[in-house]
Amino acid sequence: MIDQARAARADAERLRAYTLGLRLSVRHQLRLGARGVEDGCWAYMRSQRLQAEARLGGWSSLPWQAPRDELDDVLVPVPSRAVGSP
Repeated sequence: MIDQARAARADAERLRAYTLGLRLSVRHQLRLGARGVEDGCWAYMRSQRLQAEARLGGWSSLPWQAPRDELDDVLVPVPSRAVGSP
C-alpha cells in the first residue's frame, strides 16, 4: 500500500511539473501572438497613412493620391464554415 502511495505521489509531482511547463509555453505563445497582432495593426495603420498622403507621380511631378476603394467600407469578412457542416 505504501509503495502505491509513493508511486501516486511521484506521478502527481511529474504531472504538476508537466502542466507547469505547458502553462508557461501557452503564456509565451499568447505573448508572441499578441505582439504579432499589435505589429500587424501598426503596419496596417502606417500603410493607411502612407496611402492617404499625396505623392509625386511616377511619370510627372504632379502630386496624386491613390484612388480610394469605396467597397472597403461596405464589405465585411464572412466567417467560413467548416467542411461538411450544414
